[in-house]
Amino acid sequence: MDAYAFSLFTARTAEIYAAALAGTDSPPTVLGSLPEVWAEEAAYRASARFVADREFWLARFADRPQPVSLTDRPAPASHRVLRRRVDLSPAAVARLRASVARGTWSTVVVAAVAVYLHRLTSARDVVLGFPVTGRWGRLAKRTPGMMMTVLPLRLSVRPELTFEEVTEEASRALRQLLRHQRYRLEDLRVDLHTLGDGHRLYGPSVNLMPFDYQQPMAGLSTVAHVLESGPADDLSIDVYGDLASGQVRIDFTANPASYHLAEITAHQDRFIRLLETLCTRPDIPVGTAELLDQAERRTVLFDWNETTHPVRRTVLTELIEAQVARTPDAIALVAEESGPTRAEPFCAEPIRARLSYTELNERANRLARELIDQGAGPGAVVAVALPRSVDLVVTLLAVLKAGAAYLPLDSAYPLDRIAFLLDDARPALVVADRRSMVDLPGTGPRPLLLDQPAVRAAVARHPANNPADARRRNPLHPDHPIYVLYTSGSTGRPKGVVVGHQAVVNHLLWLQDRFRLTATDRVLVKTPASFDVSVWEFFWPLLVGATAVLARPDGHHDPHYLAELIQRQEITTAGFVPSMLREFLAEPGAAHCPSLRRTLCVGEPLTADLAARYVEVVGPGLHNMYGPTEATVAVTAWAADGAASLAADGVPAGTDGDAPAGTGGGVPVGRPGWNTRAYLLDPMLQPVPVGAVGELHLAGAQLAHGYLRRPDLTAERFVPDPFGPPGERMYRTGDRMRQLPDGELVFVGRTDDQVKIRGNRIELGEIESVLARHPDIAQAVVVVRADSNGESRLVGYLTAAPGRSAPDPNALRGYLAAHLPPPMVPAVLLMLPVLPSTPNGKVDRAALPAAALTTTVTGRAPRTRHEVVLCGLFAEALELPLVGVDDSFFELGGHSLQAARLASRIRTVFGVELDLRTVFEQPTVAGLATHLADAPIAPAGVGRRESGATGGGGVDSPGALAKVLPLRASGAGVPLFCLPPVTGLSWCYSVLLRHIDADHPVYGLQSPGLARPEPPAATVEEMAAGYADEIRAVYPDGPYHLLGWSLGGVIAYATATELARRGAEVGLLALLDAYPSDPELHSEEHRRVLLDVVLSDFGYDPSLLDGESLDDERVVQIIRRAGGALTDWSAERIAALLKVTGKNLAAGRRYRPEAFDGDLLFFAATVSQPINLQTVDTWRPFVRGDIENHEIACRHEHMMRPEVAAQVGPALASRRRDRLPVDRRGHPALLARVASPRR
Repeated sequence: MDAYAFSLFTARTAEIYAAALAGTDSPPTVLGSLPEVWAEEAAYRASARFVADREFWLARFADRPQPVSLTDRPAPASHRVLRRRVDLSPAAVARLRASVARGTWSTVVVAAVAVYLHRLTSARDVVLGFPVTGRWGRLAKRTPGMMMTVLPLRLSVRPELTFEEVTEEASRALRQLLRHQRYRLEDLRVDLHTLGDGHRLYGPSVNLMPFDYQQPMAGLSTVAHVLESGPADDLSIDVYGDLASGQVRIDFTANPASYHLAEITAHQDRFIRLLETLCTRPDIPVGTAELLDQAERRTVLFDWNETTHPVRRTVLTELIEAQVARTPDAIALVAEESGPTRAEPFCAEPIRARLSYTELNERANRLARELIDQGAGPGAVVAVALPRSVDLVVTLLAVLKAGAAYLPLDSAYPLDRIAFLLDDARPALVVADRRSMVDLPGTGPRPLLLDQPAVRAAVARHPANNPADARRRNPLHPDHPIYVLYTSGSTGRPKGVVVGHQAVVNHLLWLQDRFRLTATDRVLVKTPASFDVSVWEFFWPLLVGATAVLARPDGHHDPHYLAELIQRQEITTAGFVPSMLREFLAEPGAAHCPSLRRTLCVGEPLTADLAARYVEVVGPGLHNMYGPTEATVAVTAWAADGAASLAADGVPAGTDGDAPAGTGGGVPVGRPGWNTRAYLLDPMLQPVPVGAVGELHLAGAQLAHGYLRRPDLTAERFVPDPFGPPGERMYRTGDRMRQLPDGELVFVGRTDDQVKIRGNRIELGEIESVLARHPDIAQAVVVVRADSNGESRLVGYLTAAPGRSAPDPNALRGYLAAHLPPPMVPAVLLMLPVLPSTPNGKVDRAALPAAALTTTVTGRAPRTRHEVVLCGLFAEALELPLVGVDDSFFELGGHSLQAARLASRIRTVFGVELDLRTVFEQPTVAGLATHLADAPIAPAGVGRRESGATGGGGVDSPGALAKVLPLRASGAGVPLFCLPPVTGLSWCYSVLLRHIDADHPVYGLQSPGLARPEPPAATVEEMAAGYADEIRAVYPDGPYHLLGWSLGGVIAYATATELARRGAEVGLLALLDAYPSDPELHSEEHRRVLLDVVLSDFGYDPSLLDGESLDDERVVQIIRRAGGALTDWSAERIAALLKVTGKNLAAGRRYRPEAFDGDLLFFAATVSQPINLQTVDTWRPFVRGDIENHEIACRHEHMMRPEVAAQVGPALASRRRDRLPVDRRGHPALLARVASPRR
């Protein structure tokens, strides 16, 4: 029963007890009966009143507002509760009674809770849960039972409103709710379609208990105890008693999975303090009411910001010149200015340049003097358009020595954007070389080309000593700008951030104090100069005598190259954005970088699972950092080695319900560094309590000057610091964070539409602005969606302009690429008839449909096995159903990280060496297929799972023919093992990859006689025994999921029975149009039949052999003359293929199935029929479990084409998920990491 019913029950119990004591009859009951109540309820639901109530609630919640909560750890409702009780003191009740008008106590409490939620979350649309008795009419009010319901109470709270105004708003909303309270929450959830989708209709609840449990029993006093068993889904603020009685009790009852006692205690004490403040001062704006007590205010504003540290006022070049004097002969720079090409073997030594500190300084000095002569000086800007190289570092240093600020121009930017930067920044000079000049527009100053003979000669004539102020156009001071970096702008116009020397000096000296680089360190320089992380990569090592190692210009995208470079150059210090760090850790070479002692992660939120993965692969030394461009690279740091404990439960951080307490799923970003203050403030610039979410404001030595020629925007974002010394500014970051009890900051989200994609700071409004300028587009909205790997992608939703047809997506993507940097071009562009809108007319982003990553195949279908495998790998990387041979990886929406993933997969599957640059140079399946024919074999242990074999490269390499082919080796889930069809090769199964959950490995088993000369197995039983050995070597404990097509299905069946005989569990057996043979219906095998099978399987027309001799030598000549998949195979390899195929055919015809004590998942091709006219029923005498049959409208030989796999894959994936073991929480288990196949 509910609380109201309990009060009826106790009152009746008291009557009976009193009569019994008095020896009289009990008075007649006035309690009603439930059947009568149910009859009244049925009449109500058939009435016009029910319809009116329903219309009210649907109108009130048609936009399905997202409720806010005081926790970032939502969890399922719990039947255990966490409760803390506070009885207000008589003095506190007296103060409240003197301030609150009679009869308004309930409304005041509701308004105060709404204000409290608003203050701690900044939400202006607050939805509270409000329990009501649910009793309408006299009968219900005298009938015990469970009739209460909780209804959503929606209030608008703004910081400038007074508490009186919020109370009036609450009064109106409560009156409306109570008029329509008979409509139950369950009905509303059905109407709003929120059942089963996890969408809550309200956040914390306010439960007012005006009725009295304390029923006297014949003069005896009683005490009621609340024995609550839940369910508690979030937080309930339960208020007992009233002001008139002089007794008020406030309980906080919470879900223990979402709140800790310390949090409940802090919230409760803070709320009671706020309640009294609001009641005694109802005329003040609610945004100014003090939330924190003096001790907490002092802690968050001052104690945690006590970061003062003396830093000499100087310019960066003075510090570098001092280091040159200390270590003149030490190596300052090592640069890989060009790497291997198609004409060079991968292992060839890259071309390197080395400069000592003296050589670097003298070259920079000479160039600086030339730049001064050309007009550079303090206060001026010099644009630099050079690839990562020695020349780039020399030029940046020369610009600083001249006194100017450098503006990097990234060659990846479209001409349109570079032209804007030049027009906006108005540089005095542009420094380039002849190669990079082609990437510049014809606007701005005439470039100074460093590789022109005349320029070289002019620079060489200058003295090599350090230029002083007397040589500069005017004196250089620490406040002069050091660089200008442009970031995305919400209005469609990029903005240039101007940073001064002193800010960079503070940043680098703080880094040095924290991380202690020495002269023995080698720092990897890989970040493009247009990103501020490059600042410490370029200059930090030069302050301590360390060596800066420059990756080749395109190397920062390629985790394989980076791992090799870190190993070769013994790099000790590197920086990564988390998305690139994830790709790096997936590269096998990352586990072999023992020199790497410190990795600084910045640019995106770092998750606990990624940090734990780093420790697992590389070891200790990962540091999470935070800082916007406007605050000079980074202002906080946190040692992330302990993040493994945050992901210890095996659930990736950031998932609902499993985030560690207080972190919100991401690891902390740390506390502010030297001379930096970090404030978490609400919209009224008031500090938020510990644990609450506020907008981060930064102040101190590292703030930028502002935005170049944007005084309005500078004044908007750089505001006076009310807590610092007079005249100090603070920067509104737009980042929402919370502070942990120890002061560590944790990133929560954004206050606006700014996002980070692969480390790139992007304003969605800028993309929308460019789209809206297209003549065929009427409206454009861009949002971020996560793909199946959790990776963020941009998706654009568009409507066509009136009278215009919808533009072609590829053409539209090309239009965007001409105006925006590559990371800002959406992966998906979706045309809609109309954009969904909210009741107030704004675009309803939450109602935008899911955007499937689909595409139209424009190229040819794959013709060769090689092309089939590559099409499958392309589709897997891009999460597309189909990819044509001529479709460009990047035009299909691929980006650099996906390209790196693709290159890694190709190296693994084909056992060849492949550089990421090749994917950029050959972005189609056709181009890569041609390249792989000449690709060298990977060095042992790099991209290969087998060693010890010899042979040529390409598809004929041992890696591609290995007995265990790792189509996808990564993942901790149950692997899928695919058994080979008649040719003995499992390449064809790559088309299934995109349909198998990404955390589950996929292996192909292949006939052993292909990679090296050894006799093929003579029977299917022998094959099954050998394959069972290989499978258990890869995955010792099971359960085992097996699949096979055609003869591969027969072998899969035999392997399943073999594994079962060994006592192993076979969790899934899937056969694709595979049937046991009937020897009585077969004539003896003929060589021509065998050859037809091979040619058809590899995409050749069998008629090529008509009238030809069928000996091996002639067949090889015909195959090579015809081109196709086997052109580059040796005669010995083709002979081995023919031998394996023949043996497999013969073995398959002799095989008779044994009984299998399990279920069978079957896919039947219905367009063609087996030669023996078998059906799935052929298996029924042997399969003791259930047989689930799926009919696929295709021919048998087309079963592994991408369009057919798109039908097979989802059914296969669904059945696999059903057969996965579950953990103690009922989730599919992520088992121990799969071992690599045996060497």
